[in-house]
Amino acid sequence: IQTWLRAAAVEIAGDNPAQPLLAPFQPTMNDRNEILDALKVGFHVDGADRPMSLRTRLETPDWMAFTNGRLNLRTGLFQPPDADFFTRNACDFPYQQDAPTPVNWLAFLEELLPDVDDRNLLQRMFGYILSGATHLQVMFMLVGPSRGGKGVLTKVLQALIGYEACVSLTLSDLDGSRPFAMQKLVGRSLAVGADIHVSSKSDKPRIAEALKTTSQMCRNITEGFRRHSHKEFAHFLEY
Repeated sequence: IQTWLRAAAVEIAGDNPAQPLLAPFQPTMNDRNEILDALKVGFHVDGADRPMSLRTRLETPDWMAFTNGRLNLRTGLFQPPDADFFTRNACDFPYQQDAPTPVNWLAFLEELLPDVDDRNLLQRMFGYILSGATHLQVMFMLVGPSRGGKGVLTKVLQALIGYEACVSLTLSDLDGSRPFAMQKLVGRSLAVGADIHVSSKSDKPRIAEALKTTSQMCRNITEGFRRHSHKEFAHFLEY
């Protein structure tokens, strides 16, 4: 928008009042914000949180958006971009039907998870998160030693979803002590929790108590229902 504004021109008074002169527009931050506010009002889609058809207002949860179109996760049908399809998030890369086999990735997974059942479960986890579905009402925990591949798996998943659609959370964000912590979940597809380090037996009761305290908030998030969050200097937000 800033670039577009800088290419605009404004009329200024010249020697002849009937023929004003054109001068380059020098936009300020207020100019940009006013235009953004006007666009938000003009393009707001009431009640649209999940993939849906703007024409029928019916949800279309089986579709996954890419930069070059959308893919039906059940049928494998790929369609070009469609103005009727609404979604808040999309992958930051194009869909490639004839993509080569990811040899290095598969070798990494075989080394990390020798059991094929574990690899299949990880694949199901990735697919569930990428689909944006919430009907299973679950969240996932990666358990393992430091430097054991958990960070690599998380970074790959974030790259698939798009970093702007991801957010980081800590246990203190979920225990209710920080009223504004949940506002960063608005419009995001993935929340990644920080590592929980257990250095001694004395840490286990402390961590167990923290997980117990945050369990209700975790259930609220995974249920998929609309929730309210405090927002600093503003009204409540829904996510």
